[in-house]
Amino acid sequence: MHTQRFAPFAIWRLLALLCLGILLAACEPAGDEPGSCAAEDLVHPDLISPAHNSVIDDLSPTFQWTYPDYSCLPEDFRLLLATSGSYYDSGPILAETVVSGTASSWDPGVTLAPGDIYFWEVQARVDSDGPWRQVTFYTGPLCSDTGDAIQPPVLESPANGETLTGLRAHLRWDDPTPCRSGSHYWIEVSESPGFADSVVLWTSIFEDFVLPHEADNPEQSIELEPCTTYYWRVQSGLAIPPTGPYSETWSFNTPSESGAICGLVPLITPLIMDPGAGLPPAGHAAIAGHVWHDLCATPHGSVDAPPPGCVRLPDMGLTANGIYDPGEPGIEGVTVRLVPGVCPGAGAALLSTTDAAGQFSFHDLAGGDYCIKIDALEDGNVPVLLPGTWTAPYRWSDPGPITIDVALLGDDDISRLNDFGWDYQFFPTPAEVTPGPAPMLRAIQTANCRFGPSAQFDPSAILNAGDELPILGRNFDSTWWLVRPPGEPVDCWVWGNAVETSGDLSLVLAMAGPPTPTPFGCWQRQGIQYPWQCVVPCPPEEQNPSYCVP
Repeated sequence: MHTQRFAPFAIWRLLALLCLGILLAACEPAGDEPGSCAAEDLVHPDLISPAHNSVIDDLSPTFQWTYPDYSCLPEDFRLLLATSGSYYDSGPILAETVVSGTASSWDPGVTLAPGDIYFWEVQARVDSDGPWRQVTFYTGPLCSDTGDAIQPPVLESPANGETLTGLRAHLRWDDPTPCRSGSHYWIEVSESPGFADSVVLWTSIFEDFVLPHEADNPEQSIELEPCTTYYWRVQSGLAIPPTGPYSETWSFNTPSESGAICGLVPLITPLIMDPGAGLPPAGHAAIAGHVWHDLCATPHGSVDAPPPGCVRLPDMGLTANGIYDPGEPGIEGVTVRLVPGVCPGAGAALLSTTDAAGQFSFHDLAGGDYCIKIDALEDGNVPVLLPGTWTAPYRWSDPGPITIDVALLGDDDISRLNDFGWDYQFFPTPAEVTPGPAPMLRAIQTANCRFGPSAQFDPSAILNAGDELPILGRNFDSTWWLVRPPGEPVDCWVWGNAVETSGDLSLVLAMAGPPTPTPFGCWQRQGIQYPWQCVVPCPPEEQNPSYCVP
């Protein structure tokens, strides 16, 4: 009796549940399943906290974002936190990682500085590609309106008294105030140390400014003139104009338009002549130049980026950059020859020895062609130059001789910019570096470890999330790392975005991987379990993999 009485109610309840399921299915968005989409289908993430232009007091914030399109979810998010650097380039990256496409928060585990500027960005990705969004924020606390806590800006570059390499100055400073003092700075630039007739420039947010500057108001525009000394200082504060203290006053010098040294010393270097040489050709023409030490402190170990003044050679070695940088010293006591005619020249040579500034000169010359020549193995140059090599006017793997052709267009012509750069093999000595912790990596997700540094190589092993391994090598742009998984007979390469690294990465040797595999016919090896896959349309006779397998 009880079963017959309640059976109709159970049937009606079942029918109601079925109808509700049908209605819910009808409400699902049309299109692909969530996550089954291409990179071009993704949309920009919405960055929630910290918000754009916000001031936060929490110096260890958790970053939060949302993804607005649930019909097409990304595979993962790439996140980055960095200092603001400047308007013209970003500062150092403080933290960077890749998280799941379902994540919406991130704790980078870093402590920010008070009263500073930062930015963070989130990229929604499928196969490492997709749209990104970036916001700038500030750390508090806010300074009081009285301005008592505001400290003078600290000037950083150009160095005080530095001579620029061109008619462009990138002014940089640091604001040491431990609170947010406002969003503007005022820069005064003048040719007078007392700032008479100074130009007052205004900038916001960033702690840098580039000259020349063109503004709608001519009084706020400035062009840099050649062979001129400029003085500059910076002021910050809450009010407009600011009320905070000034920085120190620094200066910088501009070069001539031709690049020659302003106020070059007169050509008075005495001439020495080869035995048997006649008097110099009658005339008032002259040739001058200088020999300088092209500085490159080659580090003891491998480095990701060349040190200042150095460039990387095709064989991955380091050498001086071949550019005369401010502060590089001249080399005294180098014998320079001047031979008539186009190089190698013919006839007796005139000799000049470089002075303490590395300068040499030849004067009382007639118009015509000449060859400047320096031989590091002759003329007493061995104890002055060796061991080392030339870097300018062109690179020379042997000690010499090295030459420059000069054409004097008349008896009164002067040719000054004839310069030679020399890189000593063992000087300057690099600063001693204490090796840091051994370079290690930890897998942050399940990742293939491949036979070469590219997704085109077969996997040879699998790394599980949390696996920690010593780093044995890297490719040249440090996007793949070479490791030896436990129990595996060979080394393999893992993608950099799938791991996080630690330790002293300067100890990791850069190396080339094996040649990239190429398809065999219309079949290409894809993996261990499924070794062959058709990668292009195959003719009927090649549909069987064994037909193409060598």
